[in-house]
Amino acid sequence: MELGIIKDTEPYQRYAVIGDNIADWNSVSFVLSIKGSWAALATFQAAAQYCIDKNFDMVYGFYHKNVSSIVKLYTSIGAVTSKKYTKEVYFPECYYNNEPVYLTPIEIPKVALQKIRTRLW
Repeated sequence: MELGIIKDTEPYQRYAVIGDNIADWNSVSFVLSIKGSWAALATFQAAAQYCIDKNFDMVYGFYHKNVSSIVKLYTSIGAVTSKKYTKEVYFPECYYNNEPVYLTPIEIPKVALQKIRTRLW
């Protein structure tokens, strides 16, 4: 999350994630297909298991609010819009349909990690 530029800041600003025992659930992409879905599921499960094993106090990530399937996935497992990092971020080189991708910071609680790991969503 710290590498993303906060939307509408000039000069550019970035978040500084302060704290111990915090994980950054980085952005990944998959082909929109059955194989891509299975790859996403396996990747999410492995990342969730790692976060559980390490017993992180907080897991931050982000999603692109214009991709409804991603928003639905994260909200269905219990991820919530971050209360601490409220402004969207972007990476200058990332575009979707020729538009900059603005990402909404989210918090992924431990119960959500358990749902991902056990495929209960």
